[in-house]
Amino acid sequence: MMALASFVLLFIGLEALCLGMDRHARQLAGSTLPGPLARCARVLGCMALLGSAMLEIAQRGLSIGLTAWFGLLTLAAMTLVLALSYRPAWLGARLIRALLGRAFGSGPSARP
Repeated sequence: MMALASFVLLFIGLEALCLGMDRHARQLAGSTLPGPLARCARVLGCMALLGSAMLEIAQRGLSIGLTAWFGLLTLAAMTLVLALSYRPAWLGARLIRALLGRAFGSGPSARP
């Protein structure tokens, strides 16, 4: 069960890192994120990756946990690459962008 939680955190973190890049943000959300939101997406993505590594290390120990984490990282990255290539609308990045915009007061969901 912890492996599933770690995989979800990895996938969300990698997707947030994609939203922090202009090219992928255009592909996923239709437009680029403003500078502060792009930095926030990158930081949240890195935090999610570190959180998933900590989950695996806490569950399995350092050596096996890191090995399992790298395996899950590979699986999450391949899933994201395939989803970006074939069905980017499945990723729900518009929802993530709207939530980031609402949380930080900019983007499509911000009020004038």
